[in-house]
Order: sequence, then C-alpha cells, then structure tokens
Amino acid sequence: MKTFALLLCFGLCACKSSLQTTTNKTPCPSEGTCTAKIVSNSRLFLNEDTTGARYPTLVKGNKLVFQHRYTKERRKNVADDFYSETVYLEFNPKEKKLFLQDQALEKVGLLFGRFCYCKGSAGWFPVKKGTLQLSQLSKGTYRIQLNFSVAGMPQKVPQIDAIVSANESKK
Repeated sequence: MKTFALLLCFGLCACKSSLQTTTNKTPCPSEGTCTAKIVSNSRLFLNEDTTGARYPTLVKGNKLVFQHRYTKERRKNVADDFYSETVYLEFNPKEKKLFLQDQALEKVGLLFGRFCYCKGSAGWFPVKKGTLQLSQLSKGTYRIQLNFSVAGMPQKVPQIDAIVSANESKK
C-alpha cells in the first residue's frame, strides 16, 4: 500500500502542467462532459466536401480560436448512441472587450456543430441568433459568455460561460 501511495505521489509530481486552464461557470448537462479551450496562432477555415457540406478546420494564423465541446456519455450495447456539440469562434488576440449580437456574430465566424444519429439535423451551422460577450481578464486569459440558438436545431448547451487561458505554445 505504501508503495502504491509513493508511486501515485511521484506520478502526480512528475506530470507536466498545462499552459491552458479552463473554468466552466455554466453547468454541463449531467449525462456528459464539457471542455473549453483557446488555440493560439490559429485561424478557423471553412472547407467544403463534394456534397457541398461545410466543415471547419484549424490552420496556422494570427488569431485565437475558442472551442467548446459537449460530449454525451455513450451507453454500452446501444448502437448509434453518440451525441456531441461543438462551438467555434475566432477573435483577434488584441481584443480586450467584445459584445456582439445576432447578425454581428458573423464577425467571429461563430459555428455550431451537432453530431448524432439524427437525420437532417446534424452537421455545422452558422449562428445568427444570440449574444457574445468576450472580456480579457489578464494577458492570455478570457471570459467568454455566449447565449445562442440555431433555428430549428435542438441544442443541449445553448449557453456557455467559460474562463479560458490561451495555449501560448507555438505550432
């Protein structure tokens, strides 16, 4: 038992600390987990596949990209029991305060992704209704408050309130 405790203590002390910290002030739905992060030196780029469906990718750039992801826990022995939602937005690292509403959300490229076995309501959608309040709390640390909806699209997480530190590592 003492050996196990010693190994556990050594393992915890040996772990590298991450440059990124997150505080979710909004509760996550109890049947899943939520994560938030900011990726430095990036841009949000929209690709299009052969069917015309659009999807985002992160590329090198001079912006910060915020990502919030909700993932529902899967039930064992249930086929197609996957569900997740992802929100992306991109902003200038020099931005100290920002308030956007409805159509103005286009300035940060706000995207909502819903992924599940739910025909006709899965994929990536631009967000045109909602409010975004972004505040720089200290160098590299931001509070992002977002209330939004996508017309005709069910959502598990329509509100985000997170304090996130940017990952300052170079790509």
